Amino acid sequence: MKAGVDVRVNSRESNDYLTSLTNVYGEDVNNPNNPDYVLIDQTSRDQFTDGNGDTKTLRSNVSYRLPIIDKKLFVNFDYEYSNTKTDDTKSTFDKDAEGYYTIFNQTLSTDFEYTDETSAPGIALSYKTEAFSARIASSYLFRTLGNKDLLRPEFNIERTFKNMQLNSYMNYKLSDKASVYLNYYLQNNPPELQQLQAFADVSDPLNTIVGNPNLEPETSHSFYAGFNAFDFQKKTGFYGYFGGAFTDNKVVSKSIVTEDLERITTYENVNGNYNAYGGVDYSKSIKLDSLRSVKVGFGVYTNIYKNINFNNGVQYASHVNSFTPELDFTFEWKDIFEIRPRYSVRFTNNKYNLDTFEDTQFLFHQLRVRTVWYLPKNFEWRNEIEYNYDPSISSSFQQSAWFWNSTLAYSFMKDKAILTLKAYDLLNQNTNARRTATQNYIQDSQSTVLQRYFMLSFSWKFNSLGKKGETQDDGMFIFD
Repeated sequence: MKAGVDVRVNSRESNDYLTSLTNVYGEDVNNPNNPDYVLIDQTSRDQFTDGNGDTKTLRSNVSYRLPIIDKKLFVNFDYEYSNTKTDDTKSTFDKDAEGYYTIFNQTLSTDFEYTDETSAPGIALSYKTEAFSARIASSYLFRTLGNKDLLRPEFNIERTFKNMQLNSYMNYKLSDKASVYLNYYLQNNPPELQQLQAFADVSDPLNTIVGNPNLEPETSHSFYAGFNAFDFQKKTGFYGYFGGAFTDNKVVSKSIVTEDLERITTYENVNGNYNAYGGVDYSKSIKLDSLRSVKVGFGVYTNIYKNINFNNGVQYASHVNSFTPELDFTFEWKDIFEIRPRYSVRFTNNKYNLDTFEDTQFLFHQLRVRTVWYLPKNFEWRNEIEYNYDPSISSSFQQSAWFWNSTLAYSFMKDKAILTLKAYDLLNQNTNARRTATQNYIQDSQSTVLQRYFMLSFSWKFNSLGKKGETQDDGMFIFD
């Protein structure tokens, strides 16, 4: 039998000053022939917000294991309970005629008391032998979400959700070289309290957020299956997997832009979201002689997504599919030299059932070469050179770049001490330019990142694990 209790208390305070000027421009209604937009509305804010918050959380669990067949079949009885209470207060004041923040602004102030209470009794059955293991666990979740609005009592809310959870897996060892495994999960996730609140958050004058108290919990079915086989004598390996998830009542945001260019966002439940993924990987090693060997590997990976969303209040579906073949090669000269080139290309296809969005296809190339030199004695020189090329990204961004990281390590004191010099982005080309595809937009971005720099470190090992140039946290002191 096991039991545990966890108690946490967090407090926070904040003082925020906000000065903003929002201008809204539109057509000149008094002069229709004027081709220029004119100022039609202006909102000025000069405010101070005093914030306070406290969160108290209690979690407890108890479990009892009952053997049915000695060392093979067991039944577990579990019970979990948690209670979280959060007090969140934000008092906003506008300036008075004398320039002091004394005018209480109730519209932009909040005084909430959140409660989140869960109770989950469960039972699990597990079976294990030398070749086969399996477990299926089920629990029934009782969850109550509550919000008391001390400034606007008409928005008080309390919702209770009751759902079944399921967690299962199976692993079967076909032989000493191969095994297969399966997982399945059933999860029910209730909406967040902020998504249920009917209170209108107008802290941003151009983006109003209103919750939906009628939201239902998300129900997600997910699975994963895999097969792996590796022959240590022949140094040949195969790995294959596939999985996915299907979600009903998924909570998504729904925004509408008004004639005054104000965006109002709420939340809705939608059905039809899913994702699926899979891949295979094969590798084979060939021994040339007692010192040299080569290894060839090939893999293919794919991802499929369908997402339901809204564009200015109109529901639509997006499909994002990707396909990535990969080829790698390794040549190893024992205790002297090692090189590992790898090439992959990713094909991505975005489709939308809404004319507002344009279907798009793009690809991404990546070539990476890793090398290691072990000479002279006690020295180790590692290099990683990577070339990325994205022809589909906008021409205003850097479409290709080389990255070169290099590490020189020297070990002494019977390999217990290691002095390492690392150089990052030696060619100074890291711009982090990339294309991102989501359910409702495709984005090309380039950000300012830390480029070329050097780092000198010293580490001391208390054990014999690890290689030179590979800093580890366990059993080591590291000084940078």
